[in-house]
Amino acid sequence: MIFRCLKGRFCETDTAWNLDGCKEDFSHRVVSVVDPSDLLPLKAIEIKEQALSLIVGSGKEWTCKDISQQTGCNQEHARRMSQSLLTENQIARHKLTSTGSRPLYAYAELVFSYTPNTPTPTYR
Repeated sequence: MIFRCLKGRFCETDTAWNLDGCKEDFSHRVVSVVDPSDLLPLKAIEIKEQALSLIVGSGKEWTCKDISQQTGCNQEHARRMSQSLLTENQIARHKLTSTGSRPLYAYAELVFSYTPNTPTPTYR
């Protein structure tokens, strides 16, 4: 399907649109405009897997800036992706020393260690 700007209307070149279509009457409705800084879903999954393999087994802490440089995505996407991996319990996060602005975090491999919350009961 090809879209063209109407006479007298301003459209930016290479604008992508999210459409909702009806198979019954072949009508389409514009849902939203795609943010050019966002990645396509398959590319986002690929970069998320790259970042996870980068962090796991490296033995070091990675900032969002480091992750974005290594994976080739922007820093905002690296931050959102790191948050997603953190909530999925795949990586750990450590707060870095404050520079007076927003807190910076470093992401590292999740290390499981068993420390019981209560003492083990003794049986007589």
